[in-house]
Amino acid sequence: MSETLNYLKIVSRSNGVNSNKERQIRNLKRRITKDFMKSIDAENVVINGEEKILLITRDKGDEQIKKIKSLPDDNFELGDVVMWNDIPYIVYKVDADRRIQTKGRMYECNTKLRWKNKSGKIIERFGKGEDATKYSEGTQGGYTLRIGEFQLKVIVTLDEETVLIRRDDRFMIDSEQFLNVLSENEVLPMVYRVTRRNVVTGTFQDKGYVEITMVEDQFISGHDDPENMLACRRSELIETGSDDCENTFSTTEETADEGGWL
Repeated sequence: MSETLNYLKIVSRSNGVNSNKERQIRNLKRRITKDFMKSIDAENVVINGEEKILLITRDKGDEQIKKIKSLPDDNFELGDVVMWNDIPYIVYKVDADRRIQTKGRMYECNTKLRWKNKSGKIIERFGKGEDATKYSEGTQGGYTLRIGEFQLKVIVTLDEETVLIRRDDRFMIDSEQFLNVLSENEVLPMVYRVTRRNVVTGTFQDKGYVEITMVEDQFISGHDDPENMLACRRSELIETGSDDCENTFSTTEETADEGGWL
């Protein structure tokens, strides 16, 4: 009797499954895999250096957001960076139900963080940046004096380097394609200081992204490196005895007579 039942399962392609639901899932996976490459939305991508194929469709509400689906039994993770059409995207949503295939959404990256780690190695990470000043007035101060304050919120992949980012870490973020224009006109690149980090709401099962909030900071002449787009760490200023930042801040007018940024 058991041999007859096994034969019937093989004929009906249900061998190796223990329920009707499992059989339906397997058959659905087979159909999706068969038709996957026929879809106009099937695209070759690179995820964390590995070549894969995803179904990519646009989000009706935001052109910078794409909905993505993997092949059955393949996957991507929250916080992964997807290279598509030479543009990096960061996965910011993943459906926990992966029985059939992995589904999620990704943001088009518009920001690059660049810094030196404690070993002196230059680290670069692509991320999605947005104006966080909209949650405040964009200025700070008392009734007699108000100072402009631009806040930037960036999400980047949570990994062994980004998890070390802490409050008061500094990043130089500006239009790199116009660095020569800035230099020729003796205009300093923008520098931002971390005021908040969040590794909780963007992580799931040890995968995800870190959300970093930054505020405008002042360029520190002799320490910040505009040619390589590297802002010095506050800890470096303390180690070199330059922790009195008011004496090292540089403005455009101050550098005008120095013949350039530095």
